Amino acid sequence: MLPSLALAALFLGAPHAQSPHDEWRTLDTGHYRVHYPLAAEAWVLQAASRFEAIHESVVEVVGHDPDRKVDVVVMDPYGRANGFAMPLLNAPRMGVFPSPPGADSVLAHYHDWADDLVTHEDVHLVHMDRPSRNPVTSILTRYWLGVGPIALKTPMWAIEGYATMLEGQLTGAGRPHGPARAAYLRAMALEGRLPDYGAMNGSDAWQGGAAPYLVGSAFFEWLVEAHGEQSARDLWARLSARKIRFFDDAFEGVYGASPQDLYARFCAELTHRALSIEDQRPAQQGTLWQEFSRTTGAPAVSPEGARVAVVEDDEDTGRRILVLDIADNSEARESWQESVDELLAKDPEDVPALEPERFAHEELARFQHGARRPVGPRWLPGGEEILFTSWVRQADGDYLPELFIWDVDRGRTRRLTRGAGVQDADPHGGGSFAVAAQQRWGRARLVWVNLDDGAVSGITDWELDVVHDQPRIQPGGQHVAWLRHSGAWELTLRHLNDGTQRSIPLPVGSEPLHIAWEDADHIVLSLAQDGFVELVRQPIDGSAPTRLTQTATAAVAPYPTADGIFYLVPDSEGFDLHWLPSDHPVPADGLAAGEARVPAVPHEWEGAVPTPAATPFAEPPRDYGLGRAEWRPLIGANAWEQAGTTELGLRVGDVVGRWEAMGQVGLGGGTAPHAGSIAAAWRGLPVELRAQAFALGDSPVGAHSGRGGLDLGAGVLRLGDGRWGRVKAGVWSDLGWEEAEPYRAAGYASVGGGQRLWAGIAWLDLAAQIEGQHGTTRGAMWQRASGEGQLGLGWGPVGLFGTYRRDSSTGGGAMDGISLGGMHLPTLPDAWQAGTIALPALASGSVSGRQYEGWSASLDLERSMVVTLERHRLWSHDQDPTAATVLGAELNTWGLSNPMAKLPALDMNVGVGCVLESPEQGWHERPCLDKDHWSGWVGLSWDL
Repeated sequence: MLPSLALAALFLGAPHAQSPHDEWRTLDTGHYRVHYPLAAEAWVLQAASRFEAIHESVVEVVGHDPDRKVDVVVMDPYGRANGFAMPLLNAPRMGVFPSPPGADSVLAHYHDWADDLVTHEDVHLVHMDRPSRNPVTSILTRYWLGVGPIALKTPMWAIEGYATMLEGQLTGAGRPHGPARAAYLRAMALEGRLPDYGAMNGSDAWQGGAAPYLVGSAFFEWLVEAHGEQSARDLWARLSARKIRFFDDAFEGVYGASPQDLYARFCAELTHRALSIEDQRPAQQGTLWQEFSRTTGAPAVSPEGARVAVVEDDEDTGRRILVLDIADNSEARESWQESVDELLAKDPEDVPALEPERFAHEELARFQHGARRPVGPRWLPGGEEILFTSWVRQADGDYLPELFIWDVDRGRTRRLTRGAGVQDADPHGGGSFAVAAQQRWGRARLVWVNLDDGAVSGITDWELDVVHDQPRIQPGGQHVAWLRHSGAWELTLRHLNDGTQRSIPLPVGSEPLHIAWEDADHIVLSLAQDGFVELVRQPIDGSAPTRLTQTATAAVAPYPTADGIFYLVPDSEGFDLHWLPSDHPVPADGLAAGEARVPAVPHEWEGAVPTPAATPFAEPPRDYGLGRAEWRPLIGANAWEQAGTTELGLRVGDVVGRWEAMGQVGLGGGTAPHAGSIAAAWRGLPVELRAQAFALGDSPVGAHSGRGGLDLGAGVLRLGDGRWGRVKAGVWSDLGWEEAEPYRAAGYASVGGGQRLWAGIAWLDLAAQIEGQHGTTRGAMWQRASGEGQLGLGWGPVGLFGTYRRDSSTGGGAMDGISLGGMHLPTLPDAWQAGTIALPALASGSVSGRQYEGWSASLDLERSMVVTLERHRLWSHDQDPTAATVLGAELNTWGLSNPMAKLPALDMNVGVGCVLESPEQGWHERPCLDKDHWSGWVGLSWDL
């Protein structure tokens, strides 16, 4: 079973809000407090007026009415459609992304994006809000874990399947009514490849992550159709009952059999229905041109007609653009025939394998870049370059779509736009401009993009709650056609000279997914109806379309040429590229299948669904200010060689992360002292301000006496396209408890940065950081300086890093010098511990000095497992260097502060190391063969 939605959101992290220093506002609708940046206000005022009506309909169907307000945070970190729910019992949350999905998205079947999204997420919150009726479990879940029994015990397929089912029932749209789910399930069923019960919770297979939504919702509909809507409410009641039950037990008590057994029956019925439809509706869908796996992007044919570009997702190396030779691969055919001839020459009675249905076309060029996930390739008129879109991280950490141009023959790429947020561009025949779609914060328009300098200018005005998708310029350049959504998808045509605009009528009940010009008078569409998606030829004069295909699953993403049409057809492993010649016979029957689609939406859910009514706001929006203070208890623990700590803490902060405070008490064991701190951070400015008061007891190893102090600092972190930069500065001071202990004070500053350079999926990392402190102890001045450089080489997710660090201190003693060993205490400021070189394989303070040199070589696997060989040397002017060398392996994960989950930054790690050279004994004669050479460590710590 995969983690529940609640635990995944809490501990794996959810997208963060926009920058806390933006101008934020709050709108109270009754059941919701909606927090949003000012840029989103127009969208919020329109969408939030329907939130109360949506909530009423959800409560009525789910059968539970929570008595707590939901904090909704509006964010647009990716410029893409998404959302999430955090079903915290005492503080339910919802994240809402205003950017709507495009016409080719699995989410594309909606009337209003906000209604569809909020309905789905509110089902999560209402459904999982039920507390346990068991007194002991209720206390644990409500006041410690923060999530209820349904979130903890329900598999992902049931959580997402239930919400997706109600998304369809309550909106009359959504994934249950859209063509994507029907085509996906039909493709899987026809090949006997429906996910097994475990994979329904998600897997690495194609669309495996969507299985809880697509398959789970269909399974839930099947259950409810047989047992009634009350059966779902009964399931949740049994899961939250006084008698403790796990999901399978609760499920069997309602539906009479285990979920595994009933899912097997569901798969059998679904497969039977799919095969019946296939018999009634024989496919006429051209020929297979090239097999691919997983998600494949829309094809694009070069102007001379000899090459086709297509985006392919590779499971191991990521997304890339492939340029294929359209001509048949005669060399591959000849090679196959030679192998057959050789086989039969050696054994005439052998039976060779059948000839492949299609020989793979020759790959002429490839664009692959670790930081660029290309979509929408379009050839420029000269036939030498391809224009494509990729999402790029901006300086504030958000991602926006940007345009790039790839020189196919020379292998060079240049970035065309910066910060424009434009996508899906189609070049004008003259090659100087392209038309593209631009959207942000729920508003959209069509734009011109200058292909020389990337300048953007509007074609249409900005519109709210309107989507512009797939703009395509007519051959000859007089019109642009695109898919426009304002309540439903429609095919729109605009004259580029006089600006006149009209919609082209399509068959009743149909929905366009993709468009492409065939000639100046006709557009080829992939058109969805009755759960099927077919290619049709639509005259722009509005006369009736001609259907071109009849598929078993779907025909999408057409690209017409003079001889025929390239397009994509899904099977159980992904999309394949097909070819439909111009002389292909037109299917005789109508577009509708006649039989209900697979799977069928239960009849009682069909028909018109009332649009949520707008409700006037009792109060106008107000300035967000400091937000509401919310608290969460924390627990952490760290253990290393001869030491350990246990931390108990309390985090307080607001929901968007404008401010945060945390108090922690660390109980030391072994050589670790007791320590505690109160820290606060203010992020209402572009520069983060921090303060931390701290105290610690006497260290058993004498590294620190009992002291208390204060650290004040400021910093800024900037992230960009493969780059990062950080600047910090501040002061700290401390004083010992005993009268004879010295007062100390220091100022500090650090600056660091790095960049990752890509060559395909190979990369080079360059990073450097310097830090300095200037302080006084008993009136004596001292300085401490540190410099570190890192070089990394990698291929995809695997990297090899080399790091060198050099420290120097003029301070004397353990406090102002440099010490090696142990781990940093999470309760104490980093700047105050700058003289401690962490090495958990050795005890704290194993060696100290005034000069330090260290290097390491590490292998980083999948950004979570690190194998490291590191050597450290410390010395003072009056002593020889003392060294330590350690070979270790560590699993680690970390996450930034997540204010929506009421969590500060988390760092978790567990590791083991072999000491090859120790400060006391030097190089071991038989390293790693003695158990005394080994040590382990574990850490779970919180930080602002």
